[in-house]
Amino acid sequence: MKAKNSAPEVKRLIPHLWLFHSEVFCLRTIKLIMMFCVTIFCGALVVGVLSGQTASKRSGLLSYTSHPVPSPSPTATYLLPDNTIYVLANDLVGPYFEQLDDIFTKTHPNIRITLNPLGSEPAIAALTAGKSAFAPMGRNAITQDLDGFSALHGYRPTSFLVGYDQSPDPDIFPPGKYPSAIWINTKNPLPKLTLVQASEVFTSGNTNGDITSWSQLGVKGEWATREIHVYLPSKRDSAFLFIDGYKMGSVPWTSRAEWVDSSTDVMAAVAQDPFGIGIVGFWPPDSGWDRQMELGNLTKIVPMAENDDGHFSHAGVGDVYPFTGEIRIYFDQAPGKSLEPWMKEYMRLALSSEGQALLAKLAKQNGYIPLEYEKVKLELKKLN
Repeated sequence: MKAKNSAPEVKRLIPHLWLFHSEVFCLRTIKLIMMFCVTIFCGALVVGVLSGQTASKRSGLLSYTSHPVPSPSPTATYLLPDNTIYVLANDLVGPYFEQLDDIFTKTHPNIRITLNPLGSEPAIAALTAGKSAFAPMGRNAITQDLDGFSALHGYRPTSFLVGYDQSPDPDIFPPGKYPSAIWINTKNPLPKLTLVQASEVFTSGNTNGDITSWSQLGVKGEWATREIHVYLPSKRDSAFLFIDGYKMGSVPWTSRAEWVDSSTDVMAAVAQDPFGIGIVGFWPPDSGWDRQMELGNLTKIVPMAENDDGHFSHAGVGDVYPFTGEIRIYFDQAPGKSLEPWMKEYMRLALSSEGQALLAKLAKQNGYIPLEYEKVKLELKKLN
């Protein structure tokens, strides 16, 4: 019997064999790709976790562990008739302290706090009168605040820095309510200023001399031959007085300044004068001021830093500007005496990782900015 020629059959099967091997190859390839992706994902996850741990270690902030504290003395003048602790606070930092109080009272059920967010001036006044347990403020206490307290008590209140407040308001133009800041005309090419330069522009008698012309700041073009036109508000709000007393060294303002009525008028003057520069306490929040949109397009904030090596802030959300208000808590602590135990415990919470994370959580909506780690350490030392 003649052997059957299998060549045609083999030829017929070749396409099917090729398809079979192709499918096997594809399946193996897909499996390898999936294994590779899983490996990459797991590696990225591990790196992410390690990075988070590294960031956590880098921050150095301590997690809050509550310690039991005794209730305030029944004779404390800041207690309300129902024995709750009364705290009068600045209104802009109220949302932060409401949530901080909630954390504190949940971990200390014997402590109850009634928060009344009215403003910084009434807050320090209530502390001075002994009616508020402490005074949460959205800025440093100005000289008038401190003089009133020391006149009654014979010493100044103790303060703790817990964060910063730039108070954004999305309903105001430009978007967000800027902090106290320096403004110039949009045509002005000045790129930035340091705090020392600002002082030399706005005040007189500086150690390195005063800055009176734009060329001294390196501005070229038509500004190079022009004097600086300084505008300042005659009506000084508390934010402006904070700049006066703390950021400009309490030295005299320059005699070259043109004093206009208010911060609103400073903005109007700078908008019309390409060679002008001015300090504004806060971007005017009045919804009825119909020139907000117009002047906002004609002026711009000057990026600033504490010094040449520092970060030049544009005063955006989370970006601390040198004139930004500080969130401070003032206490009536007589010299040589300690804070009450519950007050020290409250400050431990505010300066913990949880307390600072709360500021960060509220940053976009309320403009709060947490402290730098080094500053947290300095504040914690005050509790020892």
